[in-house]
Parts: sequence; C-alpha cells; structure tokens
Amino acid sequence: MKLRISLSWTGKVLAIAFIYYLAGTLALLLAIPPGYASPIWPPAGVALSAVLLLGNRVWPGIFLGSFFVNLWTTLDLFSGLPIQKSLALVSLIGLGATLQALIGASLIRRFVGFPTPLTKQRDVINFLVLGGPLACAINPFVSVTSLWLIGIVEGGVYAFTWWTWWVGDTIGVIVLMPLVLVAMGEPREVWRRRRIAAVSLAALFALITAYFLYARNWERTSIKNAFERQAEDLAEAMRVNVQAHLDALYSLEAFFATSNEVTREDFHVFSHRLLLRHPAIQAVSWNPYVQDADREVFEKRARAEGYSGFEITERDGEGNLVRAAPRAEYVAVSYIEPYKGNEKALGFDVASVPARREALERARDEGKPIATSWIQLVQETQSQPGFLVFLPVYKKNGAFDSIDQHRRGVLGFIVGVFRIPDIVKAAESGLRREHVRLEFYDTTAPTSKDMIYVDAKATSELPAQENAPNLRFRRTINMAGRTWVMDFSGTPLYVASRQTWQSWGGLTIGLTLLALFGAYLLVVTGTAYDSEKAAKRFEQQSIELGKANNVKNEFLGVMSHELRTPLNVVMGYLGMVTDGLFGGVNQEQRQALETAMKQTRE
Repeated sequence: MKLRISLSWTGKVLAIAFIYYLAGTLALLLAIPPGYASPIWPPAGVALSAVLLLGNRVWPGIFLGSFFVNLWTTLDLFSGLPIQKSLALVSLIGLGATLQALIGASLIRRFVGFPTPLTKQRDVINFLVLGGPLACAINPFVSVTSLWLIGIVEGGVYAFTWWTWWVGDTIGVIVLMPLVLVAMGEPREVWRRRRIAAVSLAALFALITAYFLYARNWERTSIKNAFERQAEDLAEAMRVNVQAHLDALYSLEAFFATSNEVTREDFHVFSHRLLLRHPAIQAVSWNPYVQDADREVFEKRARAEGYSGFEITERDGEGNLVRAAPRAEYVAVSYIEPYKGNEKALGFDVASVPARREALERARDEGKPIATSWIQLVQETQSQPGFLVFLPVYKKNGAFDSIDQHRRGVLGFIVGVFRIPDIVKAAESGLRREHVRLEFYDTTAPTSKDMIYVDAKATSELPAQENAPNLRFRRTINMAGRTWVMDFSGTPLYVASRQTWQSWGGLTIGLTLLALFGAYLLVVTGTAYDSEKAAKRFEQQSIELGKANNVKNEFLGVMSHELRTPLNVVMGYLGMVTDGLFGGVNQEQRQALETAMKQTRE
C-alpha cells in the first residue's frame, strides 16, 4: 500500500513537472527579447491548479518544472554566466514559483473555500484576485530581485521587469485556471455546464495568439529590412573610407616620385597635412632599401639629423628590439610621422619579420599597395589589431614591364600604419551603429588568424535569442590585395531599441480583456446556475403545495360528509321539540332551542 501511494505521488510530481516545462517552453515562444519577458506565463496557472486540485505535497513538481525550463533559458541567454550562478538563479526562480502557488492556494482555501462552484460574484472576484494579482506578486519579487543581485537586471529596469513578470503570471493564472477547473473542478455538475464558455475562451486565446504571431513576424521583417539597409550603408562607408586611405598613400608616393630629393622636413610637412585629413592612419613612414655596405652611412646620417643612438633594429626571440644582424639588405624605417608615439619604430627593419617581408616583396613585384595580415605593431604597448600597407616607390623614368625590372628599380616603400578600430571609427562617423556587432575576417589569412577585428562593445551585450530576428549582413571588400569580410549582426538590444511594442502591447491588452471576459463568464454562468437551481426549488415547492391542497380538499370533503348526517338528525329533533310535538314549550325553553338550532346550522 505504501509503495503504491509513493509511486502515485511520484507520478503526480513528474506529470506536473512535465506539464509545467511544456507550458513554459511554449510561452517562451511569445517572449520579447531581451530577457525573460513574456506577456503570458501559463505555468503560473498550472502550478496553482496543481496545488488546489492535488494538494500541497506536489510542490516538488512545480520546482522541477520551473528549474528546467529556466535552466536552458539561462544557459542560452547568459552563456557567460558561471555555472554556479546559473544554478543558483534558476533555483531561486523555482523557489519563487513554488511559494507563489502554495501561498495562492492557501489564500483561496481560507477566504473562498475549495472545492468551490464559484457561482457567486463575490467568490469569483475573490478567487481570481487572490490567485492572480495578489499571489502573483511573489514570484516576480523573488526572481527579479535575484536577477538584480546577480547583475543581469540593472536597477533602472527593475520596476519594468517586475511589472512584465507580474502581468505574465497574473494573466496566465486568470486565463488558464477556468479551463483547468472546467476539466477537473468539483462539483462536476457545475463545472461541466461551463464547457461552452471554456471553448469560447480557448478559441479567443488562439485568435489573440495568432494575431500576435502575425504582428511580430511583420515587425521582425521590418526590423530586418531596416538593419540590412543600415548595414549596407556602414559597409559602403567602410569601403569608401578604406579606398580614401589608400589614395592618401598614393599621394605620398607621387610626392616622392616627382621630387629629386625628399628631406626629413619635407616629409614631415607633407605627412602632417595628410594625417590631419585621414585620422585613421596612425602613422606613415618612408622605408628605403639599404644595402649592408651602406648601413653605417645610413645610420650616421640619421644620427647627424638629431636622432642619437639611431640604428637598424629587429626583434629578438623574446620580442625585444635589438641591433639587426648583418644581412645583404634592409628595409628600415627612415622617416616616420608622427614621430611622437612611434619612436620605437624608427630604424626598424620591416623585412626582418616574415609576414611583413612577404607583403613588401609582393608589393614590389606587383607594383601596387599590399597589406599585411593582422600584426602586433612595434610601437604598440597593447595588443590591438593593426596592419601595414606597403606601397613601392620606383626610380624615375624606369621601365617596369616585368618582375625583374620591378625588383631592380625599387627604391623603397611608403608604409601606412593602420589600426582596425581607427578605420571603423572614421568610417562610421555620422552613421548610427548602436547595438550592431561588427567583425572583420581576413579570408586570405591562415584559418587560425582569419578574424582581425571584433567590436568589443557589442560583444559585451547579450547574444541573440532563438526567437529574435536573424540580423546578419556580410560584405566583402578588397583591402590592398587582401580580401576582408565585414560581418554585421544585430544584438537583442538592437531589436529592443527599434520595436514599436505594437505586437506585445496588443497581446497584453488582448489577454487582459480575455481574462476579464473569463471572469465575466464565470459570474454569468454561476448566476445562471443559481437562478436555475432556485427556479427548480420553487417548482418543487409549488408541486408540494398543490399536493397539500388536494389533501386538504379531500379531508374537508370527508369531514363535511361525516358531520352533515348526524347534524341533520340533531336539527330534525330540535325542530320537532320547538314545534311542540313532544309537549308544550315555554318562552324561555323556545329561546334556548332556537339558539341551539342556529349554532347547529352554522
């Protein structure tokens, strides 16, 4: 017997957990990103119904159902949250859902009574208010406070999040509870009569939900189209900006090509103006080819110009700048602007780094600007995505029809130093990019180094939810011989900032009206049941009164018959005595006999 009871209790708990989980999963399809916000939360009605119908002992089913439905949501939305905090959060939410159901059921039993037919208006109102708005304040308080303490919900949106949670739970209770009681409520003779009303509620709920899904799909399409237009504008601005910076390097190359000699001061003046117009260029430099035989002269000339300690350098195995080892030729940084902040780069042999040597040799052979892959700049103290663009400068009046002619005629390189964030900032100037995540991929780089930039600000935002619009846009541009892919994606905050809330507001208003309509149907059907019951009771009383009247008439008929026969005999003898048939009668005797006759007639 004990084993059977235990299994029965376990089955109820598991069934409630499954139903709660299923209802919660379906409700999340209606959620509005970002976060948990859902305009209706039927599991709140499931939990309250389970405790009322099956007793307080089934509370573990509510906790388990809430735990698992919120566990997957938490892991999906807040993937960066430590597992310990995730488990603590979903446990607290499950605790809030359980307490809400237990306290709501206790209030209903105390002030309304259960089981109850809910036929009186006062009972209906008390039932819905106690189980809905009043009890449903418990879980939002516990859950939203937990989200706030963990740092997921900011203080500025605490009230709105609490309100949304409370509305969803309240509507879930008021809409679902009547449907559950129609199916399982006692007394059955009352709740069975409300089946038509329950079907009406279910049909209206389906229509309201269908409207919401249609409106949300239309809104998603609008947001997606707007995102793609915005991303297209950003991508085009990026392409134009990149080309403008390459053109700036061409102007510096032309300056060298048309000058007999470019002094350090000439380079400073020309580059200063160029950098003012193109702030995304961190620096430009002149890197001539230096033969090993000319190395000492090259270094002494730079020192004579005021750069004491100048020498051609390279990085050692530990990344430190050291004097470059002897080799046949160098491509050293001779001029660099601005000098301040780039002091370490002066004298650095860019050909000493394989990735840079590969790019400059390709630029030399092809006679066009070539960019390196993502590199750590010599002058950078932090790890920021940067790259160099090499533009070759050739001897005047030379023939450059072959690779060999290019190699013999090259003098050096104009080198542009770029940082990806600076290019992005310059390109998006005047354009909106709030909550748009931007990633750069260099598809010509090895797979392990293909990503060259990720927008840190957008990365810190929540990842896109499954039910959010798929906001992705890709554009490919050519960046000095390399193929860059710009990948734009919208975060949930992008969606939230552009939602009109028409679909969510329409669903909330519709469900609120539906809940009020359900309460009205309960009152109307309850009143009708009481009226019909009173009418039957009156009819039964009328039948019983008719039967009593018939008994009375029958009784009176029998009594009239039984009394009339002896009274006729009495009246006959009184008449004979009065008439003197039995002897004379004096006046006093006559009056007595007449009185007796009168009373007998009456």
